[in-house]
Amino acid sequence: MARILVVDDEPVIRELVRETLAADAHEIRTAATGGEALAAAGDARPDLVLLDVNLDDELDGIEVCRRLRGGHAAPRVILLTGLRGEETRAAGEHAGACAYLTKPFSPLELIEQVERLLGS
Repeated sequence: MARILVVDDEPVIRELVRETLAADAHEIRTAATGGEALAAAGDARPDLVLLDVNLDDELDGIEVCRRLRGGHAAPRVILLTGLRGEETRAAGEHAGACAYLTKPFSPLELIEQVERLLGS
């Protein structure tokens, strides 16, 4: 069982991702802002973070990724975004993201990426 943090400012997306991954008995926490994400990651020490790029916060997903990946117990990060631009993908990779899903994504695509990164 992995610890997963889902960070998205849209409640519907957070719930969809949580429900999709809960079926595999993962321990799932959620956050709506970059600040909440950093606090939750410090408390929960997630193995994986699913992180929206465009958060309605002073910290966007790229900056949150950069901060998370800079720590000692850095979790793997999958960026979630509605943007298809290569610039966003490159910024995410530079910040340390391991994967990138463009919204809307299928539950199967999400599960495949999570399993690939968790090694299950």
